[in-house]
Amino acid sequence: MDKHKFAWSEFEQPTGWPEVRKPRMVFVAKSIAVVGSRTDIKSNRRDSDTNCHTQIQWGPAIPQIQTMTIINLSQEPHQIPTLAQWHHAEWADLNPGQTLEQRIKKMQAYLSDKLIPSTFIYKHESQLAGSAAIIHNDMDTRPELTPWLASVYVAPEYRLQGIGAKLVRHVMRQTQAAGLAKLYLFTPDQADFYAKLGWTTMAQEVYRGHRVTLMSVTLNLWED
Repeated sequence: MDKHKFAWSEFEQPTGWPEVRKPRMVFVAKSIAVVGSRTDIKSNRRDSDTNCHTQIQWGPAIPQIQTMTIINLSQEPHQIPTLAQWHHAEWADLNPGQTLEQRIKKMQAYLSDKLIPSTFIYKHESQLAGSAAIIHNDMDTRPELTPWLASVYVAPEYRLQGIGAKLVRHVMRQTQAAGLAKLYLFTPDQADFYAKLGWTTMAQEVYRGHRVTLMSVTLNLWED
């Protein structure tokens, strides 16, 4: 007989056999520990007839699904004041003389149905987490270059999670789909970040008192 099979169910036994007493099993929850993505439930199982204790550890819990979305700012225009505050705090020194109110007013232009200009926002579990924009020009000293990636920003609590790269790639895909050949940007301190995403350095310049790196990407050669 297969040692893993029996001729009768656990609720039956042959006539004439000694009575087989089914032990009572008592489960007492001991503790619940959450570590990383695992939830381990540890219990003490006590067989009241044999006084034998066995510890049971259950497997990993089903991970919670997180919602992450990139949408056009035109779908949630009420986010403009928050974005404007973030951008103003981050880059006010690159836009001397511009007030927060002026920035908010300027961002109304992103609500049209045109690709340029437009802003894309990243939502994490319904919370605003970051932004990236495509605009006609971002350096008045380089009017011949267009269009530009701009306003790439991730809120501090969401950084180091790859959100910035997702936003940049999204703008690149949108620009590529529109049939545009190149995209430009300038950055004071994130040239290495953009280089990993396929951008190349065009020049090092001083712009409005800051040393910046001018970069570009050729979209017909770029693959996501």
